[in-house]
Amino acid sequence: MILPLLCFLTASTRRIVKRVYSGRIPRTIPQAEALKEALAKKDEKIDLALDVEASDELIIKRMAGRRTCPACGAIYHIVTLPPKTEGICDRCGADLIQRKDDNEETVKNRLKIYHEVTEPLISYYKKEGILEEIDGAEELDKVFEKSEADNP
Repeated sequence: MILPLLCFLTASTRRIVKRVYSGRIPRTIPQAEALKEALAKKDEKIDLALDVEASDELIIKRMAGRRTCPACGAIYHIVTLPPKTEGICDRCGADLIQRKDDNEETVKNRLKIYHEVTEPLISYYKKEGILEEIDGAEELDKVFEKSEADNP
């Protein structure tokens, strides 16, 4: 079983986790220990934990630049995947919005919580011998390609 640690980088990562283990992502060491015990009861275990390394600045830039169409659900990014007409959905013509989750202050707060509460999982999974670090500063497609290539 593969378990990404920094699961809020992209929606794609969350889908991988949900497919692997019903979206149960430990955020604290007690949760990780409980997941380990629950899996052991099913004769399963986590084989690999992925730590997608990216600076806070990069994460903020990626998330705060995201725009969403409230009508059809299309997702854009003001730098890496802009719509043809600024602020307008290419698919349906609706005005694009920035979700509250993608607001810069919200992202900064989530990162603060991550560093305080979730980041200790990196040491936990390192001690378990199952942590792999991936450079998340690369283009996201390359990050996922590397992850899939290294972990078929």
